Amino acid sequence: AQRVKQQLSYRLGAKMIENSETFTGTLGLPFTLYAEVKKFRKEKKNQEKQAPIHTYADAYDAERLKKHLSYRLGQAMIESMKSPFGIIKLPSALKRAHREYKEERQ
Repeated sequence: AQRVKQQLSYRLGAKMIENSETFTGTLGLPFTLYAEVKKFRKEKKNQEKQAPIHTYADAYDAERLKKHLSYRLGQAMIESMKSPFGIIKLPSALKRAHREYKEERQ
């Protein structure tokens, strides 16, 4: 479960949620996300190759964490930024991920 929290998608989503609570945090969000990506890439260079997540004893907890809002927002951001017009699609992708999260919670 801790490995899922160290993935880029979870970390980006957590930063989005954390910084969206204040106006100044929202304004600085692009810089915060960029810093988080740089930090992730630096840590990834130093990491050793690890076994797949499904082989661990707490694989169920890892799958449960992938359903959290922070993971979904980060995943939506990463997926939308893969296309050339990703920045245009980003707000709708984030809104869709949030709506799907709410529907699943109910």
